Amino acid sequence: MFIIKQRDHANYHVVLAVVLLVFGASLSPAFGAKGPIPENAKIEKDSSKGWECLHGYRDVRNVCVKVVIPKNSFSTKSSFGRAWECRFGFKQIDKKCIAITIPKNAYLTSFGDGWECARGFQPANNKCRPVKVPKNGYLTESFYGKGWECERNFRAQRDKCLAVNVPKNGYLDNSTYGKGWRCDRGYRAKAGQCVSVAVPEHGYFVEETYGKGWKCHRGFRANGDRCLQIPVPVNGYLIDADYGDGWTCNRGFRKDEGSCTAIDMPENSHLDYSGDKWKCDSPYKRIDAKCVL
Repeated sequence: MFIIKQRDHANYHVVLAVVLLVFGASLSPAFGAKGPIPENAKIEKDSSKGWECLHGYRDVRNVCVKVVIPKNSFSTKSSFGRAWECRFGFKQIDKKCIAITIPKNAYLTSFGDGWECARGFQPANNKCRPVKVPKNGYLTESFYGKGWECERNFRAQRDKCLAVNVPKNGYLDNSTYGKGWRCDRGYRAKAGQCVSVAVPEHGYFVEETYGKGWKCHRGFRANGDRCLQIPVPVNGYLIDADYGDGWTCNRGFRKDEGSCTAIDMPENSHLDYSGDKWKCDSPYKRIDAKCVL
């Protein structure tokens, strides 16, 4: 009998502890990971504060303030910023959503927060004015500039499309600037005409706006309107250079008044990297024109 009473007394203390724990929890404020949670908030482990405001409220200095959503807007479900956006066809002005006034021949943009003119019209003073396309022109998709371009073989001059006058031995190009034409190969533009380029013997035509319009073949040099052969001496060879002699000597020879003279090398020496000078072999040292120990 004494054992039963001890057991009942122990059960009483357990029940009392549970009741006090539940009752105390209902009276105490909720706590997040880093402090108490304000009203209209919920625990959020991924938040730096350990909590976030409920939908329709936003965090203002650790207080969840009810978001005031103006007419013609919707909630973004965000706890930061203004937490609302204007509906399609409205734009924010101060804290209101004002209907966008769409002029004639215009339409709402894909975001619904502005308008654009229809094809064939351009914006001017909050209206859409028609684009005046001249004869031999066509509409473009651009909202800037004239709104039109000239057809091929025509060039824009003020508000007109004038025909491009292509001279004999010329052809139309696809550029939107300049003359609108180029000369055939072998011709150059001069005073609105395509003039034949006089290429001398041992020369060839080159595409260039300036200069002679031709160059000499390898082994020849331009001299006035002619291509003269470069005189290469024995033990020499041609080099690709537009200046100087146009040739140099083979390794082991050096230039000497238009000819290539063999390098006189002393005993115990070798040619250096340039090929026209010598150095003493190691451990020999140069004294005058000899290599000595």
